Amino acid sequence: MVDERNNGLKTIVAVILLLAFIGISTNSVNGQANVHAHSDVNTERQIVIDRAERFLSLVISGDNESLADEGLVSGELAEPAFQARELRSEIDKIIMISTSKAVARRTVPSGVSNDYFYLQKPKDQWQVYAIRSLALPGFIWEMKREMAGRSDLTPDLEATYQNILLTTLSDSELRSWFYDHKAELEEMRLLKPVYDRSMKELDVNAVFKSDQPRVNELVEKLHLNYAEQKDDMFVVSIGGILDNSVGFLHAAPEHVPEISTFHYIWIEPLGDGWYLYKTT
Repeated sequence: MVDERNNGLKTIVAVILLLAFIGISTNSVNGQANVHAHSDVNTERQIVIDRAERFLSLVISGDNESLADEGLVSGELAEPAFQARELRSEIDKIIMISTSKAVARRTVPSGVSNDYFYLQKPKDQWQVYAIRSLALPGFIWEMKREMAGRSDLTPDLEATYQNILLTTLSDSELRSWFYDHKAELEEMRLLKPVYDRSMKELDVNAVFKSDQPRVNELVEKLHLNYAEQKDDMFVVSIGGILDNSVGFLHAAPEHVPEISTFHYIWIEPLGDGWYLYKTT
């Protein structure tokens, strides 16, 4: 009886050890697969960075011939009408849109709009196929220069000036502003404001007013355009002209719009479901 009991225990222990070994082996294989997948993404990201920086260096030097010879451009940028512009800076962030599309942002000095380079990999080479930026009309920049330093601005003009200052901040400055005012933005988000747009349709100069007085107060205090719950997104519009706008949005990952060259040209994660966005 004792031997049979011992043999039974040995069998159970052996089975447990076997199952544990299988589990460890499976986890090890999965872990190695995850490591390889992560490594592949990092490698591809570095390739995108290298190609984008090579593109920048050739544009800066005016070497359009090498741009074509090295297969660095396609789409809009391969057209004869493409003119290289001043792009003296470096790439500071890459966002992988998919396995074959990415967007790169260049650093800019304070008060200058960021440029975004869109890359695609149709076959085996990453190519820059478009450039976008927040397209603000010249009079916005002229108003900013004309209002700077003036002490005789009316309250309405001062509010307009502060909104222009905020709208024209670089991405790095907007990120800093966001973290400084995140608590106020969260307060508005939890109130889920909705705007009555009927007056706006009748009068383009009408001011948006939400159903939440506290939100209206914060929008005015922070010099924003509006803040509104739109379906699955909470949107804080800073400003812009028509479809060319900048702001912040809050959404679950599955509801965040995709970056493209024709609407949301930049969406940068800021943490806790918040994103910096630009449209065109």
